[in-house]
Amino acid sequence: MHKLALTLMCAYPLATLALTSNAVAAEEGIEARTHNGTEVMKQEPEKAVPADRVFRRPTIVFKNKEKKAEEEAKEKEKFLFPSLAFMAHFDQWKLRLGDVVFLQDNVFSLFKKHPDCRRIQSSWSDYSGRVACRNTSKFLAEGDEVIFSYANVNEVLTGATYTFKSRQRADQFAKRITDTLDATGTPYFKEIYAANSVSYDTPMFTVSVHEAQTGYMVSINAHFQERMLDAETYAKARLQKIEFGSLTVGVTKIDDIPQGDALPKVCRDVTNPKDMDRREFYGTCFDFPYEAHMQLDFNPETGILETAVLSPIGVTTGSLLEEMLTKRFGFSKFCRRLQSDVSLVSIKEAPERGRIRVTRMKGRPASLFAGTCENPIIYSTEMRYVFENRLLRKEEVDVAYERRKRAVDRSEEHSQAFDARMSKMKGFFE
Repeated sequence: MHKLALTLMCAYPLATLALTSNAVAAEEGIEARTHNGTEVMKQEPEKAVPADRVFRRPTIVFKNKEKKAEEEAKEKEKFLFPSLAFMAHFDQWKLRLGDVVFLQDNVFSLFKKHPDCRRIQSSWSDYSGRVACRNTSKFLAEGDEVIFSYANVNEVLTGATYTFKSRQRADQFAKRITDTLDATGTPYFKEIYAANSVSYDTPMFTVSVHEAQTGYMVSINAHFQERMLDAETYAKARLQKIEFGSLTVGVTKIDDIPQGDALPKVCRDVTNPKDMDRREFYGTCFDFPYEAHMQLDFNPETGILETAVLSPIGVTTGSLLEEMLTKRFGFSKFCRRLQSDVSLVSIKEAPERGRIRVTRMKGRPASLFAGTCENPIIYSTEMRYVFENRLLRKEEVDVAYERRKRAVDRSEEHSQAFDARMSKMKGFFE
């Protein structure tokens, strides 16, 4: 009992002494442990920092929250780009207007040149999208926005719509375009629809001036926009042309196919006389070393070979052909429903005079070697091998342009003839 009391009496002064020592140390300096033991370092009094030297985190104020959200969305946005093969193929038809080159620039390059542009929702086309640009003065236009169209497959620019307050300003803008066409030697013809509507048609583009709800509009639209997907499909497969023995799908013309005595005796022409754009052959033809039936379909306007169907005679030959295509393109992919306009005629050894039997490939199953199920290039069905080339060719573009031009010329001739006849009747009922 006495020992416990003594212990408590001795402990209390020691605790008090420790607290006092710490207070003194706090006043004189800071206790620090060094290699010589524990030392007390003298503490310098704190100095006030001048107000002008105080670092403050800058506050960023966005005056337009919508603009901030738009810029953040663009940074996260993913873009598509045209392939080099696509660029080279369409280079002959590109159109430059200011700092924009149609069929060369894409959405990404347009955004880099004009950050005010943005995508807009549009359901007017399954193969094309739209971009709106607010700074219309950069494009020498007026109105609220300039609207650009682009191909969904690679986002290359395919057209635009410019708005103007007066017909005079719209005509001046259209004149800049026709001056560019003249400078590049691009052919075009003029078509007048009405007093306030006129268009300038080129092999690849149509430039239209027409009245709008407020003012006038100048529209640029590319022809063949639905063919842009084909171009990228063939570019991805690296098949700008398809070798087919001594023939080339996409190049060979119908007049180049030998006829009559020019054919070797081992190859027979079994073409049906009713098929003007289709040729059929049976035997060992066009450097194929084994007996087969061949169906060749040509474009009715250009005469270019677009589809070749090789049907080997015999399972062994078919197996060899299957192995050769697998080595070239890899294992085939099964397509439950193929999207193709090709029709396969029945295999025959001699010309048939009766009803022509055909099998339409659209919606049918097939094994795909190149392309996609929506855009097939090389595929097989029931030991029949199909090679398609739908790639847009210059000959096809030129033929379509001449056809449109002839239609306009005939319409103008008809109108002039009608006016001449009407003038002779003037005064009859007066």
